Amino acid sequence: MPKTPTPQAGARPRDEPSARHSPVEISHGRARGKQTPGQSPGPRPTRSSRPPSKLGDTIFAIVHVIALIAVFIYGLAGLIQRNTGRFAVVCGGLVLYYFLVLHKAVRKEVDRKRRLKNSPPSQRP
Repeated sequence: MPKTPTPQAGARPRDEPSARHSPVEISHGRARGKQTPGQSPGPRPTRSSRPPSKLGDTIFAIVHVIALIAVFIYGLAGLIQRNTGRFAVVCGGLVLYYFLVLHKAVRKEVDRKRRLKNSPPSQRP
């Protein structure tokens, strides 16, 4: 009976999938084609060519306005209960949120409306 060689420490048996296939053929995640593990897969695919949903934008805006109003009412409830610290923190947070997140977009929209108002009617969309 022939003696089969014993595998060395750390060696993989030949019937394991990693021993039968090269790393090029194995595709985990975004690695495709002739990329080997560790190579950059390149840029992510772009969104489809269809325009963004106007209804989705409107729903997003309405939900956030309702949330901002609810936070302000929570601050007012604190003021009514003579908890001026809570009112100050909530209103300060809302003001900070406005200037950090919303102010740039609000200024753009105001400027756009002003340009539309001052432009001749023939140039309006």
